[in-house]
Formats: sequence, C-alpha cells, structure tokens
Amino acid sequence: MGRRDMSEQRKPQIIAAAKRAISQYGIDGATQERIAEEAGMTRAHIRHYLGNRDELLDAVWEATVGDYVREVEQVTAVTGSPSTVGESFEKLLALSFVYEEDDAVILAFLHESREDERVRARTHATYAHVEERIAHLLRTAGPALSDADIATRAHALMAMSMGALMLDLLNPRAPRAERLIETAASFAPAVVRQD
Repeated sequence: MGRRDMSEQRKPQIIAAAKRAISQYGIDGATQERIAEEAGMTRAHIRHYLGNRDELLDAVWEATVGDYVREVEQVTAVTGSPSTVGESFEKLLALSFVYEEDDAVILAFLHESREDERVRARTHATYAHVEERIAHLLRTAGPALSDADIATRAHALMAMSMGALMLDLLNPRAPRAERLIETAASFAPAVVRQD
C-alpha cells in the first residue's frame, strides 16, 4: 500500500503559516525556518510541498489576492444597461473597500516590492490587471469618456483602495468604508450614479 499524498492538506497549512509569519515579520523576515516553526513542520516539508522561496511566495500571493482578482474579473465583465453596469460598479466598490485579515500580507508584499524585482513584477502585474478591469467597467459605463479620463479614474480608484488598505491596518474598525465608497462612486460616469 502506497503512502497517502498529503499535499492537499499540507499546502494550505503552510500557506496559512507563511501568511502569519509575513504579517508578523514582513517578507524578508518570514524565513523558511520561521514558516516551518509556525506550521509545526520542518524546512524540508516546506520545500517538499511548496518548493523554493519564490514558489512559496507565489503561492502565498495567489492565496492572498486570487479570489479578489477573480471576483473583480467577474464583476467587471458586465456589458449592458446602465443599471446593470451601476450594480457592477457598486459590487466593485464593496469588494475594494473592505478590511480583510490578509491586508497586512498585501502591505508586506508592497513593501518588499521596493527591494525585490521579482516580487515587484508580481504585485505590479496583479494591480495593473485589476486597474485594467476597472477601466473596462468605466469604459462600459461611460463610452463617451476619453481614454485618458478613464485611465485617470481607474488609477484614482486603485489609489483610494490601496490607501484604505494601508489606513485600515492602523485602525481596522474605523467607520471609513462607507464614506470612501461614496467618494469613490463619484468617479463613476453619471449614467451609473443615482444622482
């Protein structure tokens, strides 16, 4: 009888341990030794189930932002009536201005992006893709808007979302989200807003 493959059980445990270590020590300080200790495993287990450090960081990044990116893709894939586009815009804002436990992990990746080109390329690609999806939704909502105006609005929405993420780490329960969502909604073309 062969040995049972434990990867489906171990990978999520290791990724969760890596997130905790990254939240506490940053990416640079989240060594494989610390992650292994946090997971109650050995470094050899970490390497066996998730590979080298780069592969581990890729898995942590995907586990941290993957669902959000897929939800953004789904919400922004809309075409149709202004009311449908308006609903999608509201869903996008609700996704983007909510405090999540993983926000500290995202911030650690952003911080590490200043020093590590590979991490920077990975995080930038993700956020450029999300900004592109936001621009698509804005273009659908306001086809008369110029490309420059759409790009500016999409970037402003990303900047507001990232700023909220950083501020929420300081005070995660602050009643900011609703006010930010109202302000962010003003970036939508008038056809979408209920002015």
